[in-house]
Amino acid sequence: TNCQLDHLTDLSRFVDETLNLAHEDSRPYVGASAFAHKGGLHVSAVAKDSRAYEHIEPELVGNAQRVLVSELSGRANIWSALERSGLHDTSNLNSTEA
Repeated sequence: TNCQLDHLTDLSRFVDETLNLAHEDSRPYVGASAFAHKGGLHVSAVAKDSRAYEHIEPELVGNAQRVLVSELSGRANIWSALERSGLHDTSNLNSTEA
């Protein structure tokens, strides 16, 4: 049932640990990269409406959205990182002021 899917990521990790396997970040739904976003325009769009880039809500399968900061980062990536660390209010994300 749907209420049990929120344990899918934990179950996947448990099975890997039990079988002494590495948990692969690239696995769909349960991997750390399944809901990771990196490119500047992509991240900006995800910030506006994540349904455009995520087929389901990550929390439904016990996972979480991640926004990466890299050479491809734009303002949305940086502001997302600042918000996660509690250093910046991103309520004016579309503003031209940084």
